[in-house]
Amino acid sequence: RQRWRRAAVAVLGTAATVLAAVAVVAMATAEREWADRVGSSGDGGSRERPMFHEETGAALNEAAAEVMRRAGEDQSRARAAAEGDAERFSAIPRVHIEPGKWKFVMIEASVPGISLAKRLIRSYAGLNYHAEMYHRASEELSELNLNLKVIGGGRIIYQPDKEHISVYGYSKTFGRAPGCNEETAKILQQEFMQARVEWSDEGY
Repeated sequence: RQRWRRAAVAVLGTAATVLAAVAVVAMATAEREWADRVGSSGDGGSRERPMFHEETGAALNEAAAEVMRRAGEDQSRARAAAEGDAERFSAIPRVHIEPGKWKFVMIEASVPGISLAKRLIRSYAGLNYHAEMYHRASEELSELNLNLKVIGGGRIIYQPDKEHISVYGYSKTFGRAPGCNEETAKILQQEFMQARVEWSDEGY
């Protein structure tokens, strides 16, 4: 009789272990099925997982439609930001020069992420080095978050009273840049249409 009792206890123990194991497996399966039905939005699993058509990409449920709506809103915000950047970029003066003989730099400015670029001519009175010209220009443009690259430099003689501008020389700091002075003269002529603009690669 005692052996029967020990055997019964062993059977019951084994059955309990099996039932516990079955319960664990069932709970794990249920959790996986629940995870398949809900998204990982962090709100307690109350949202569906977005479902999209495999071929067309169309939204198949409300969660997917919400994703599409949010993507559209993100695109609209990005487009508005880009348009704002483009407007600010177009408002940047292409030329800043001052009367007298001063060094200048040609800078290529572009907007990150947008195919907008233009070349700027910057020459400031009182600065003696091309690097200083570039530094002053970069400070003035810093709020616009632009990509800036020095193309070259030289010297400009600007005589407003005679309506005459002369571009010549090169920059030892940034090196010789073939075509820089010629292009600078063309840009200056567009800005000072009444002036006589000359250029040369001679001198320093």
